Amino acid sequence: MEGLVGLPPALLLVSPALMSRSAVVPGDTILPIPAGQDFAPRIVEAHALSEAGRYGEALALVTNELLRRPRDAEMLFTRASVLFDWGRIREACNGFLQAQAAGLARTSLYLNLAWSYQLLGQAGEAEPFARKAIGLEPDNAPAHFGLGTILQRLERHAEAILCFERVLELAPEHAQAAAGIARCHLQQKDYAAAEDWYQRAIALEPLNPQFRINLGAAIVNQGRYAESLVVLGQAAELELAQGTQPVSMIDTGFALVSTGRYQEALALFRRNLPQLPDSRAHGYYAFLLLALGRFREGWAQYEFRWMSDPHLSKRPGFSAPQWAGQDLAGKTILLVDEQGAGDIINFGRYAIALKALGATVILQVRPEIAQLAKDFAGVDLVIARPAAPPPFDYYVHLMSLPHVLRTEVATIPVDIPYVRPDSSKVAKWSSRIAGDGLKVGLAWAGNPLYPRDNFRSVDFARLSRLWDIQGVRFFSLQKPLKEGEIDQFPKQTTLENLGPEFADFADSAAVIAQLDLVVCVDTAIAHLAGAMGKPVWLMLPEIGDYRWLDGREDSPWYPTMRLFRQRVLGEWDEVVARVAAALQDAVAAGRLPDIPNAPQTSVHPAPIASDAAQGIPATDESAAPNNIARVVETRYGILQYLPDVDRAAQSIEWYGEYLQPQLDLLSRLIPTGAQVVEAGSGVGEHAVALAGMVGVKGHVWVYETRPIMAQILRQNLEANRATDNLTLMRRDLGAPEDPVQQLGEARLSMADTVDALQLDRLDLLKVRYDAPATEILDGASESLWRLRPALFVAAKDATAVTELAERLKGFGYRCWRMDTPIFNLANFNRRDADIFDSATALAVLGLPEEVELAAAIEDHVAQRGCVELS
Repeated sequence: MEGLVGLPPALLLVSPALMSRSAVVPGDTILPIPAGQDFAPRIVEAHALSEAGRYGEALALVTNELLRRPRDAEMLFTRASVLFDWGRIREACNGFLQAQAAGLARTSLYLNLAWSYQLLGQAGEAEPFARKAIGLEPDNAPAHFGLGTILQRLERHAEAILCFERVLELAPEHAQAAAGIARCHLQQKDYAAAEDWYQRAIALEPLNPQFRINLGAAIVNQGRYAESLVVLGQAAELELAQGTQPVSMIDTGFALVSTGRYQEALALFRRNLPQLPDSRAHGYYAFLLLALGRFREGWAQYEFRWMSDPHLSKRPGFSAPQWAGQDLAGKTILLVDEQGAGDIINFGRYAIALKALGATVILQVRPEIAQLAKDFAGVDLVIARPAAPPPFDYYVHLMSLPHVLRTEVATIPVDIPYVRPDSSKVAKWSSRIAGDGLKVGLAWAGNPLYPRDNFRSVDFARLSRLWDIQGVRFFSLQKPLKEGEIDQFPKQTTLENLGPEFADFADSAAVIAQLDLVVCVDTAIAHLAGAMGKPVWLMLPEIGDYRWLDGREDSPWYPTMRLFRQRVLGEWDEVVARVAAALQDAVAAGRLPDIPNAPQTSVHPAPIASDAAQGIPATDESAAPNNIARVVETRYGILQYLPDVDRAAQSIEWYGEYLQPQLDLLSRLIPTGAQVVEAGSGVGEHAVALAGMVGVKGHVWVYETRPIMAQILRQNLEANRATDNLTLMRRDLGAPEDPVQQLGEARLSMADTVDALQLDRLDLLKVRYDAPATEILDGASESLWRLRPALFVAAKDATAVTELAERLKGFGYRCWRMDTPIFNLANFNRRDADIFDSATALAVLGLPEEVELAAAIEDHVAQRGCVELS
């Protein structure tokens, strides 16, 4: 959708019209101007220019008027409104506060402040202003809508619904209010109520594709996949007709994956991800690829889990680099746990491979699994949270190891068992388990907080047909039990309840070691038994987790595992019946049946691909296409990028940085609190760093004109919490254009110029190599003379260096040529191979000639390969 850059997710249902100045006052008229002000027409003119998108002209007009009356509240409000419309929200918020300090107190001011704080991600600060607006005008529908949106963002859904209901009382045709109520119900997982309210919103605004997308989500969460696909198809048709982004692809892909229509989903994602590189869509795409056994691309896409919560908030923030295949001989590597206990056990197998590469392996885990993890093969030291690990050279998340090690289905390490029980605990439980009969452990439910637990867990009562099988002794490994389950246990002694007595997973392992078989659903017990080499019969929903692949009855992860899948979604009775029949056959035969096609236990861990071992980036046909984004950890944070698009992408992928010596230089030249403009920001590999350099009191304005690159940039800024002191501008940055005649009317360029920004301070103007440097400088002449910023302008070749230097000298600047090797030996990822064959990047550094540089700065400039141009 159009609208302000960086629109928070909670506001995605808000029409762009509601985000403009006119949305916060009753009606569609221009703000009333108090009588007697001699420049009232200028205020009207400024609003008109702003509404036409001619923000620079509007701001210049208002700024000139403020020179005459700098404390005029109406003019301050108008200036803030122009900035708001322009998307410069932080500046707008400060401007509205100035208008309030100058004595302005009315509904439009307070609601504009509420929206500003909301857009800045400060919903708590927004609420009081929305309430002030309502206090002044209790019947103002936009004010109640604003408060409802804020409360929704604060997850105070009941209060938000009351606000939206009040909006509908005042404005019965307000479709966004109906959608707001629906979204509250959706977030509360009251999917039936959400469906009803989205139907009402659609009736009020039938051409809004987002309403149908969210209706599809409400329906799919009720398990009605076919219906949801019809609704989502209607949304896709509206998007196509309106020329908007294919947002419906995200939920459509999920519905297709959830119904096993994998090939349709694959075609959908391949077609639309290049246009909409949304992290949630990439997550569904990763699940799909992995379920289809397309591991190489699937593991790379699985890294998108770190781009959004809950994973994003759990990124460790270590100063050491993430391991990406670097030489581990003599190095220490920290394996960081994530997600569930079953995932820790499943991917703990890779410790053997790292140990074989010469590493000292430290494993950091949650306390309840620490005792068990001490016996993982290949692990030298286990650290239980919250204890801090000792020093290490690299870290890596456990579930990223298949990506780094380039695991394919055929190369999954199956050196099993790699988990062994504690002998003292085995002795502790032996007397409880000793005896005749086939000893079978049971676990029928997983963590209820898991989003799809209702699909994978079985109601205990459905297991009842197992109790009458003769010659079998059952042991419950389930912990904890749900309320009432203990009362359903069979009265006969065929099921002994051990789970509640387990102190941790080490007890579970000790019991499993003495059993003949484990029958369970997809939970940690399945992984534990499989990692110990015990026979496991795993009961799965029709569409199971990606690691069980599609349509298989065996598991390449565990040679001793047999899969019992649902044939109809939600139908467990038939699954339990097949398990019961297999148990009866096993008792009759006196042995468990062999598992067909089971993988052979490996003698050695799966090696890293040879090209990675040699320090050369891999290129292979199984990798993702270049127009489908990936994710990588870098020196300054996590970045989404398009692989192989340019040298910057290749550098951040392989070295975890791009032209770091340039950033080192700039960090010496710009102070904390600096104001910076960067043109051509790409995916933000330097923008994120600049935001950190200027600090909370500084500000960075960034420009990126390529639509897909701009979307990736926005997502990277949000993921790295770089939006507090950074504004992503929506338009081009270039030169002022002369008016041209078109159909008899004057038309001005919609591009911004540095001068049009009307900044009161500018410390650095940075122009990337693919931005129009000459045009940008043409549009910055007044600012260069007035504000005297440092200039850092990339050049494509030596001729461009000479031309740029001459241009800058005309503005009174000393100039240096900077040749920066793209390969930096001291790179963040500690790779020592130069994949760029000694290529360099050229840039011109310009500093005002009247500024006397400190000796330390002079030395630093010289050390960075800068040569002054005479």
